[in-house]
Amino acid sequence: MPDGRKIDIALSRQKATDPARRKGVVLLNPGGPGQSGIHEPRWITDSKAAGIGVDHDLIGFDPRGVDYSANVACPSLPGDDAEPLASLPDKEKARFVFERDAKVNQRCVAAHPEFVRNLTTENVARDMDRIREALSEEKIGFYGVFWGTALGAAYRTAFDSRVDRMLLDSVMAPIFDVGAMDDATNTARR
Repeated sequence: MPDGRKIDIALSRQKATDPARRKGVVLLNPGGPGQSGIHEPRWITDSKAAGIGVDHDLIGFDPRGVDYSANVACPSLPGDDAEPLASLPDKEKARFVFERDAKVNQRCVAAHPEFVRNLTTENVARDMDRIREALSEEKIGFYGVFWGTALGAAYRTAFDSRVDRMLLDSVMAPIFDVGAMDDATNTARR
């Protein structure tokens, strides 16, 4: 909404190590949803993917509602960080953590219902295009992991002509279902 709440999106930028060969920018997303990406440029340069930083500026950002980008401050209560008893079976530990986190999340949503409704993949994709505009880039590259793959797909769907290159790593299912993702992760670990 043009007349709605305004938020700042936090960015970090690591310039291309060979400025003479610079081809543009690559926005980075580590996954989540809800993970900070502000430190991604530094982590990428310490990884096997460091080569993308030779001729591209690496852009990290915190998606809306995360850390430095209008983090959702949730009321805290005693027990919010309680840990399950070590003697419990793994399944009961998982249930304890799930129920604890669900209570915190419900309280958080109740405190900020309108803002939380706007924490969507599509809105973060729109924020990415505003980042592109702020950087005065005609097109952007993108590297996303897990939920970042859904974010990349949403950006490409909405702004296809503004995409230079895109790498989607550890692609998540097209339907965002946290329970199904957890089940798939647990199945893969067996």
